[in-house]
Amino acid sequence: GQGIANVGEALGRIAQVQQAKREQFGRDEAAQAAAAVELDLKTFAADLDVSERHPERYEQRMEERIQEATQRAREALTTEEGRAIFQQKLRPALVDHMVAARRKSNALYVERGTAMLDQTTADRLALIGGVPFGDDEAFLRQSRELSKAITGATPYLGAIETGKRRRAAKMDALETYANTAIETGQFNPADPRWIDMEPQRFEIIRRRAQTEEIRRAKEYDTALEKAMKAQSDETEKRVLDAIEARDVATASAILDVDGRRLMKPDRYEHWRKRAAEPPVEKDDPDLVRRLLPEVYRVFKEPADNLRHVRAVTQALDSVARRLSPTTEKEYRNHLASRADSAQNKELAQVGRDHSDVQGLIR
Repeated sequence: GQGIANVGEALGRIAQVQQAKREQFGRDEAAQAAAAVELDLKTFAADLDVSERHPERYEQRMEERIQEATQRAREALTTEEGRAIFQQKLRPALVDHMVAARRKSNALYVERGTAMLDQTTADRLALIGGVPFGDDEAFLRQSRELSKAITGATPYLGAIETGKRRRAAKMDALETYANTAIETGQFNPADPRWIDMEPQRFEIIRRRAQTEEIRRAKEYDTALEKAMKAQSDETEKRVLDAIEARDVATASAILDVDGRRLMKPDRYEHWRKRAAEPPVEKDDPDLVRRLLPEVYRVFKEPADNLRHVRAVTQALDSVARRLSPTTEKEYRNHLASRADSAQNKELAQVGRDHSDVQGLIR
């Protein structure tokens, strides 16, 4: 009887040892499976951050991966103890991953909404830029639509950020409208339209308007001077043609009718004296040798070319009596063409300089 009892005790101890081993194996198996699932989910989340930008799909794909990885690991477990421990051990990590996925999804909603709002803002400002200055009704309508779009983004922007964006959009809209006024020469610093503009931005706009006004005045002066110079040059050519034809009466008539009106006093006096003198038949060869290279000399900078052309033209006036009318006409035509080209390049440079200044002011 005692032997049977001893055998029973021995079997019981063996069963306890086996149970302890099964439990330990289950814990080890569960820990290994849980670690593998966590690593899988962490790797998947890192890849998903790069590949998926749609907020709803991001969260959905993360949920599917959690279910798939968990189910695959659970099926691979060989003991009931391991399955029970696996569920308990993995639950906190799964909750963390779901919370992180929800946060990321919300962040993607904000990112996506912000990007759309930025585009909407840019589009509305472009529409405001197309509103003719003075059409205040259209300007206010577009401004209200812009403000409404920003207000609609409050759920994901938050009240503070929404307020900042509305204020910035209002300033941008006013600045865009002011630029339209500047471009059309209608900007008035005392206009009550700009009363809500921030002082610093208003000062930038005011300086920009001054710069544009100076540029416009310079362009006008240059264009007027060029037009007057063209009329004077054309009159001089007609006088020179008459001199070349030995028609002193016609040359004098041109000077009396158009020369007094279109030429500067010194140019009129120069040609009046020329018309009274008989033209030479042949060029002075020494003069041609020295003058020809200067007539055709070219400089890199338009301003240098213009200065040189004016200097040579002045020199030509003083020695023209030693040239035949044909040679003089050839030289003057070439110099006039050079002067026009240099003036056009200078005017283009003024435009580029103005753009650079406006960029600095902005």
